[in-house]
Amino acid sequence: MKERLEIGKPVNAKPVVVVNIRPVPFYNWEKVDHTDYTHPRIRTIIPAWKWKDGRISSLLTGKSLVIGENDEIRNVSVGTAFKYPDGRGMLYARRWNGKAFDYFYTNEPYRPNECIVIKAFGE
Repeated sequence: MKERLEIGKPVNAKPVVVVNIRPVPFYNWEKVDHTDYTHPRIRTIIPAWKWKDGRISSLLTGKSLVIGENDEIRNVSVGTAFKYPDGRGMLYARRWNGKAFDYFYTNEPYRPNECIVIKAFGE
């Protein structure tokens, strides 16, 4: 059985994805669509937390990430699932708590045909 990820939702952070895109010469430049996670120029896809103080840390390791000029910080919407190379996965979900929605990550089984599954890699 695969190890479960320790996940939830910190109070002072929001979920993001850090995507590193390989640069190309200016004469062969083509922009990568912000919703494309399968483009051949993508070198890493790292689910992360963006803290209120501006720091960004990996969801998998908890280590702070250094954001470079070739990195994009993309938002995560409810129904987005991440699958790691080792087979572990998680889903950004919501539930009604009686007063408002709670947003959180869960590693309960998800149905790939009911959510957007993004392959996370490069950490």
